[in-house]
Amino acid sequence: MHVVQRLLLLVIPVMFLTGCATSALWSGDHFVHYRVPAVPVNLRLFQSGDTQDVLVQYDEWRDSKGPTRSRAFWLDQNEARVKEQSRPRFVGIAKAQGLSSIPIIEPAAFAGPPHAVGYYAIAANYDNTFKLERPGHPLQAYELPAYVEGSGRVKQVLLTPFAVAADVSIFGAFLVILCCDRDCESDHFPDWKAKEKPHSAEADKHPGGGSHKN
Repeated sequence: MHVVQRLLLLVIPVMFLTGCATSALWSGDHFVHYRVPAVPVNLRLFQSGDTQDVLVQYDEWRDSKGPTRSRAFWLDQNEARVKEQSRPRFVGIAKAQGLSSIPIIEPAAFAGPPHAVGYYAIAANYDNTFKLERPGHPLQAYELPAYVEGSGRVKQVLLTPFAVAADVSIFGAFLVILCCDRDCESDHFPDWKAKEKPHSAEADKHPGGGSHKN
């Protein structure tokens, strides 16, 4: 029975507890946060004075809730990063100072390109996409950034050594219990072989216990 108990004490932590803290740390979205366009998005577009690049301003949410944050990034410089759902290289919203604002038309009100306007956009205030036309470029659709916040992964990496240490401690505790159980068994069950009476040579010759007479 004690052998079975010791086997259970050894197998149970291996099956259920080893790696439990580490697995819990890296499973699910406990430390993962998503940055997405807010609703309303409050899109603003500005024409660069030096290049044909466009400064995009919009409001951002964290995990689709909470207070919003105004963001700004250059459209052409970050087009690939946005498509890959990576964090754009944001700039300060003050970059818009001195730039020409690009008119934004609601889709329901769009009746054709405005006259004598080089830049214009089509966008709804509740959507995370917009269409932009500018000189030398046809009307093109763009998406606003949606990406995973990197600080969550950093926290997971920093906490991983502590989770591993917790797993090792749990397994070590079971090993201590196993050793204590073995010591207790030794205390309660003495060595019976030491208490057995030694057999005499005479008894070995006469198994019946008496003397043999002719």
